[in-house]
Amino acid sequence: MRRVTALALATLALAATAGCATSAERAEPEAPPAAATPVETDQPSRGGPDEPDPTAAPGSSAPPASATPERDGDTKAFGPPTLLGRFDATEVPGASGLAASARNPGWRYLLDDRPGTDAVWLLDGQARLHGPLRIAGLDAVDTESLEVAPCGADDARSCLYVGDIGDNLRSREHVEVHRVVEPDLDGPLPTGPLPAETARLAYPDRPHDAEALLVDAGGRPFLVTKAPFDAERGETGPTRLYAASGFADGVLEEVGQLTLPAPQRRVLGPVVGDVVTGGSVAGDGRVLLRTYDHVVLLTPPEPGAGLATLPTWAAEEVPGPLLPQAEAVAWDADGCGYALVSERVGDLWHVRCVTG
Repeated sequence: MRRVTALALATLALAATAGCATSAERAEPEAPPAAATPVETDQPSRGGPDEPDPTAAPGSSAPPASATPERDGDTKAFGPPTLLGRFDATEVPGASGLAASARNPGWRYLLDDRPGTDAVWLLDGQARLHGPLRIAGLDAVDTESLEVAPCGADDARSCLYVGDIGDNLRSREHVEVHRVVEPDLDGPLPTGPLPAETARLAYPDRPHDAEALLVDAGGRPFLVTKAPFDAERGETGPTRLYAASGFADGVLEEVGQLTLPAPQRRVLGPVVGDVVTGGSVAGDGRVLLRTYDHVVLLTPPEPGAGLATLPTWAAEEVPGPLLPQAEAVAWDADGCGYALVSERVGDLWHVRCVTG
């Protein structure tokens, strides 16, 4: 986590009031199926997840100026961003990781990057907050990313991967990725910590900051670095891709550098750099990367292309809302759309794929 400066926030607010769209198409609240009913927590009641009020807006009557949606028509593959709802940002102020559950349709996991984080939260389809789900062995330094992926190449189960990979000072001897078998949410939430495995990973050259964890179909972690930014020169350093040999302690391997398209709307980049702050892998292998200013889709040249070849994939910008500190993007479980959140605000945005 590297806090966006006051100058960056002022720049964002100015852009949001100087020609960007200021209204969003509202989606009807999505609800998880009745089979995945969450238990009550000490969160204030916001209505039953399987009984949404389709006439009720999921927050105030208009989105804040800091969450301006992308204009319609930017891509043929995806529609414009819509606001699904709002969670309590006082509970999860540093929303830096998001992932859709594969085992429990309609649910998403949410991660806070505060030091000492030991759990993930759950979001239902209307962005209501449930949980937390404690994870054994997690006592975070800087949790920045979540992924749901297979637990291994020959494992039919799905796992939640928690990336304690942030390193603002670039001084950590190793970073950690925790792996938890996805719990069954058909009933009361687990009361004790979920059993987890931990992979401690070191960089081969020097420590790097990273906020994007990608996991392939074999359960192999990849880290996309958050490039250093030279504010005096206004230059962003190289974005590097590192791969683990598997889910085990070890030294990462640098497999290449990523070149991303320049944002169509460059607002925060000149102040904090064009840096990668989140990522997600779809079941068909496509990858989304988030920066402060845009969302980038990387498409493999052929089915089954491994993530180690990611630097060679075609990249294009896809729709995403302008947010004050955008640090998370997550494919839907079916790969036909994706969700986005930001630190500081509790907005859950969604972009649907366009069919027909």
